[in-house]
Amino acid sequence: MAYAGFCYRLRQKGIGDMKSSIISAFVGILAVGVWTASLSAQPKAEAERLDARAKEINQLAKKPGNMKLAYQTVSTETGIPVERLQELHKAHEDIGPAGLMISGVLADNTKKTAAQFIEAHEQGKSWTEIAHNNKVPVDKLNERLDRLAKSLEAAVPQRKR
Repeated sequence: MAYAGFCYRLRQKGIGDMKSSIISAFVGILAVGVWTASLSAQPKAEAERLDARAKEINQLAKKPGNMKLAYQTVSTETGIPVERLQELHKAHEDIGPAGLMISGVLADNTKKTAAQFIEAHEQGKSWTEIAHNNKVPVDKLNERLDRLAKSLEAAVPQRKR
């Protein structure tokens, strides 16, 4: 009873319910921390998915006859001439057709060249990070990679049963 009276007098003086204020502040800080952690995990998963998709497509392109088809598909999707794509690939061999597609889509949606994006990627930036920095949706990159993959998969002869 004495405690209730003490709390009543504190509220009357404007000190209020300090315990509930502290708890509310703690819960708010905790909620912001959880929200921030989920946001930072999301781009990492997105980047891993894009990188895995790119590796898969680059492996498909290594099959006999697929590299020419990959160049043609990337050219059609991005507007970059096949000859220029071949030059970029020769200068940046590790990039593969998937990297050519990604850099071409980024270039198509910005005022920069595909080579600028390839160089940024070679300097350690992920494709996802580059896309976010240039306000290009990663979904757009994935859509174009899907088209490239379908093109290459269609070229692989079906196994006979």
